[in-house]
Order: sequence, then C-alpha cells, then structure tokens
Amino acid sequence: MDQTHAAIPHRDWLLEPGRLEKIPLDMIRARPDVRVAERQLAAQVAYVGVAESRWYPKLYINGQVGLEATRASELFKRDSFYGSIGPSISWPLFQGGNVYADIKAEEAKMNEKALNYELVLQRAYGEVRDAYAADSQEYHRCQALEGAVKAAQDAVSIAKDLYKNGLRDFTAVIDAQRSLLTLQEALVISRGQITQNAIALYKSLGGGVVVE
Repeated sequence: MDQTHAAIPHRDWLLEPGRLEKIPLDMIRARPDVRVAERQLAAQVAYVGVAESRWYPKLYINGQVGLEATRASELFKRDSFYGSIGPSISWPLFQGGNVYADIKAEEAKMNEKALNYELVLQRAYGEVRDAYAADSQEYHRCQALEGAVKAAQDAVSIAKDLYKNGLRDFTAVIDAQRSLLTLQEALVISRGQITQNAIALYKSLGGGVVVE
C-alpha cells in the first residue's frame, strides 16, 4: 500500500473538549497541594477553638477518701472510713491577657493558612484553565490537520491520474506527495501534543477524571 495513502488511526483519547466541560472543578480538592493546604487550615481552625476554650470556666469533681481509727483492730471497720466529694471551678479570670494574646496569635496563624489555601486554589484553577485552553486549541488544530491530510491524499490521487494521462509531469506527483507527508507528520505531532495536554489537564484536576 502506498504510505502516502495510509490512514492515521484515530484514538479514543482524542476527546472533544466540550465533553470535558461537565467535569466539576471541585475535583481539584483531590490534588495533593490542595489537600495539604486544606488540612493545614482545618488544623489551625481547631487550634483557635482550643485557645478560645480557655476563656470558659472548667468544672472539676474533687474527692477524698481515707481511714481513721484509734485502734488497729478498728482500722477496717465501716465507721473508720471517711471521705468528701465536691465540685471545684477553674476560671482564668486573672490570665485574661495571656489567653487573649494566645487566641489572637492562633487567629493570625489561621488567617495565614486561609490565605495560603486561597492562593493554592487560585493556582490550581489557573492550571486547569491553561491546560483546558491548550487541549481545546490543539484538538481543533488536529481536526483541521485531519481535513488537510484528506485533501492532500485526494490531491496525490489527482496528480497521479493526470500524470498517467499525460496531462502533468511527474514533478506534480512528487510535490503533492511531499505536501501530504508534511501534513501527515504535523498531524502525528499534533496528536502527540494532545496526549501531553490531556495528561496535564487530568493532572491539574487531581486525576481520576472519568468522561462519559
């Protein structure tokens, strides 16, 4: 078979970009960098809660049990046991300044973690946007190249027919074949670029993308 007429197989992963538009961007929460930033923020929010809890009074149950007897023989009799139990309250009223400072310090750290989480999300969304744009652009370029290859294949056939009928010289056939090979090479490169773009897009979404 003439290699200039060999069909370039179409791949399943050459997905139309429109099929990816329904993928929820919430998937980026599966990205390692987003997970780390989210966990750090959640942990710091918990630390703020711990610091704030020091404002509130704490109730304790205190008790005391013992033995008391005048003679050794009476030591373990019921009447020799004594005990007391009662509540006690701990409230850091006189440590308010320290507690307030600790809360503010933890809140400052929380705000820092929240800002970092926002920046990580923005970077992730930016990577998704850029990867999708690159994938969409290359996909449409690939579609155009496929049409150009088909047209070039027809041009080669026409040039050969004209040569056989003595209406054109063989130079026209060579030129047509050269154009076809150039377009086929560009198409192969484009499909390879689509593969790389698809990998970048799935990676930017955190992986695990399922397209129906």
